[in-house]
Amino acid sequence: MFRGLRAAVGLLLALANSGCGAQPPQPLAEWQAKAARRFYLDMTRCLYSSQHGTSISDLPAALKADLRPASPEERFLFEDPTTNVWTDDTYRSHIVLAEHAADNCEVVADQLPVEATFAVVIQELQKADPGLKARPVKPGYDPIAYQLESVKNGSRFVVRFEGSEPGGLAHPMRFLAGHASRFSMLYAKVRRQPESTPTP
Repeated sequence: MFRGLRAAVGLLLALANSGCGAQPPQPLAEWQAKAARRFYLDMTRCLYSSQHGTSISDLPAALKADLRPASPEERFLFEDPTTNVWTDDTYRSHIVLAEHAADNCEVVADQLPVEATFAVVIQELQKADPGLKARPVKPGYDPIAYQLESVKNGSRFVVRFEGSEPGGLAHPMRFLAGHASRFSMLYAKVRRQPESTPTP
């Protein structure tokens, strides 16, 4: 399980770095495809660190080479100074990785097609870690929701996806509640908990 996730992170990081540097303008669909790959990469980092009981900053150098701490403007969703927030020079505030604790990691993105992005990310995560199984889940504030779970060495790893396409009610974390969002929002959280703890 762990080797598969590490290999996935390494491969994606190599692909991302092969196109680093100043990028020319590109069609929206191409940008979204690359951003979806980045979203998946950050999710594998969250899951890998959770499964290993380590922090993002303690990941092997090769698995975090493109990350840097987010600026105050880029981490505006996360006011708690104890939350470590990471991004890169390509996506900045559009895709951020937030580490609330060693067992609580989150990736937040905007302006990506929610259903399509989640479908790709879930498929790739299950390829890298076949132990991740889909579980039924009821949507909360956001209308689109999926959940994966795996159990290893007495711990349950819960990966929850939530999002809203443009035109849906804006998430209260980012906008005034009750207002329609002008663009999509995607949230994916990885939590580690005792195997015996029931999941929602």
